[in-house]
Amino acid sequence: MEDVELAKKNLAERWSKHEAEFKKEMQRLDEAELALHQRVEELNAEKTKALETNGKTDVVSSDDLVEINAGGKVIVARRSTLTQMKGTRLEALFSGRWDKRLQRDAKGRIFLDVNSVCFQAIVDYLNELVISPPNFPSEPPHVESELQHILVHQLELFGITDEITLFDKSKILSSINDWGMIFRWLKEEECDGSVRLLYRASRDGFNHTSFRKKCSNKGPTLTIINDANGRVFVLSTLPQDQWRVSSKFTGGFVDGSWSLNDDNTEIKSNKAFIFQIHGERGSINHVKSKLRTEEAAAFNRTGFGPCFGACEATSGNFPLSVAVDDKEVYLNASFFASNMTSSNVRELEVYRVITKNQRSESSCIRNKAPEEGRFTASVNQAVVERWQKIYSAQSSISLMEQKFADEGEFIFSFASGASKDTIFLNVSGTEMATKRATLQCCEESVLARQFDDSVWKSRGSNVFISTWNHAMVLSWLSGIDGVTEEILESFEKNKITGTQLLALGKEGLDVLGVKQKGLLYLLLKEIKDLEQKELYPVTFIEHSPYCFGKIIDYLRMKENYSNGLVDSEPAHPQVCSGEKGKFEKIVRYYFPGECSSFILGYVR
Repeated sequence: MEDVELAKKNLAERWSKHEAEFKKEMQRLDEAELALHQRVEELNAEKTKALETNGKTDVVSSDDLVEINAGGKVIVARRSTLTQMKGTRLEALFSGRWDKRLQRDAKGRIFLDVNSVCFQAIVDYLNELVISPPNFPSEPPHVESELQHILVHQLELFGITDEITLFDKSKILSSINDWGMIFRWLKEEECDGSVRLLYRASRDGFNHTSFRKKCSNKGPTLTIINDANGRVFVLSTLPQDQWRVSSKFTGGFVDGSWSLNDDNTEIKSNKAFIFQIHGERGSINHVKSKLRTEEAAAFNRTGFGPCFGACEATSGNFPLSVAVDDKEVYLNASFFASNMTSSNVRELEVYRVITKNQRSESSCIRNKAPEEGRFTASVNQAVVERWQKIYSAQSSISLMEQKFADEGEFIFSFASGASKDTIFLNVSGTEMATKRATLQCCEESVLARQFDDSVWKSRGSNVFISTWNHAMVLSWLSGIDGVTEEILESFEKNKITGTQLLALGKEGLDVLGVKQKGLLYLLLKEIKDLEQKELYPVTFIEHSPYCFGKIIDYLRMKENYSNGLVDSEPAHPQVCSGEKGKFEKIVRYYFPGECSSFILGYVR
């Protein structure tokens, strides 16, 4: 009986320990879940505070007509049209929750320091998107080739690059439906997010060295190949028995990194796949195939570009491989056709896939999951599942926090500012508008010094009524029809200055002897016009609008890049051949000496 009692005691102790461990695990889970709820509450409190501080005071309606001064051009659109791309900076900008912060022009319109042609192209796209049925999506925004890089910059600036520009950037895939299908496939592998072009053979060179240099250690990538027969191979890790050779657009995805050295190493992946976009004669045939094994999803083959699938031991061939230097794509007989085939590569593109959750959830779960054997298999599975849900929620909350922080930074850095810092320009008869900070982007330039407060306000082309003395006020007043000698004498007697003139209202003018109602309202209008000139003086620029506009566009993009609002450093201005000499002369006038390289990218 002693042995029985001892066994009973041992069981009780083990159960007690087991219970304690389970309670401890539950406590850890509860604490982690509580921390998530607290983060959500704190984020919602921040959003509420931001809305109360910066948001539109009256009711925001989707039917509101929003007036925008885009670089000097007025553009009008419905709020619902401007905010249809949810979660983007563009949606945040016009949502109404930041209205008090937004910079305005003289007539209260939202001021955006952008190229107006490119912004109009975006609005035109949004207008078309409203009326486009799902089966017939809108074509991406389009501008002439000289402005294309500015349009791409604006799309990134407003956070809509991934929504509408991928097919516009690609020289292989031009259909929004094709890109939509690829993103759905990526989502199936929990690798959805955004893509960035790393390598284009026609641009970066048809050689494996350029491929390695551009694509190594970049994480998950998407490869798209177009051969001379019009086939496009979109590559990733997929079931080899389903790979097709009769595709017009084909490619692949691998969630591992290519190596800098083509050292014949394998890339493991359980998410990789290849796919077909179009079949023979352009027929639509979307097919995705997964690999049978994750051991050799891709391969860093010596002298080659991207290679996919396991190598055959007997032949040394891969299901699909690209000899970039020779512009050849090879298709293995075992997987594609009755014979080994090859064809010339017309174009090759490799994109980096930036997933929404860059951190590895699985590693976090492994760290937190209970040790095997601590609980029963079913309990262990349930605990792991709860940890998975917690970390999935944590990832979503982190993304929401990041987007809210980015939204505020974008509004404060790009869309807010004092009215006095909006610079209105008359460039040989063409109206333009920009921010003072944009013109001062290059501090050493003549242009930056020209718009420094001390210099700018002393220029005769600007009207600063607040600096007028009483004699200047009388001179202005005497030029208005209907003003009598008695009114002039009253203004002279009271020594009315420019600052006082701007402060006069209906009662003030009445006290000064302006009794006739028609003249009273005329003077109120004239004073209002003076206020606008005081706030928004127009500076005359006696140069080519085309050339000066190129300078302004580059400075805008440079300022956005300097403020961290875009990742891509802007390209130097693209100027048509007939204007290059004139453009360089104007640049060197405003950016003398070595300073000219800031705009031109070189010094002569």
